[in-house]
Amino acid sequence: MARRCQHWAALSAPGIAGLRLPECPQRLTIASDGDPAGMTTANKLAERADALGWAVSLLPAPQGRDWNDILQMNGAST
Repeated sequence: MARRCQHWAALSAPGIAGLRLPECPQRLTIASDGDPAGMTTANKLAERADALGWAVSLLPAPQGRDWNDILQMNGAST
């Protein structure tokens, strides 16, 4: 049976901080920016989600980058 997957784009540290998680805990992967603000906010969300019963993984962008940078680099090489 196919599992349903939800995606949210918070787009900023304040967006991640204000993310309202659904009441039914599942699996959460947080793909944060690779700067101090992004990583700090991602860690706070991870702690909050873990306390609510979510299985949490962190996927930070490389140091000093964000995921848009990575997508643009990969797009430029194709």
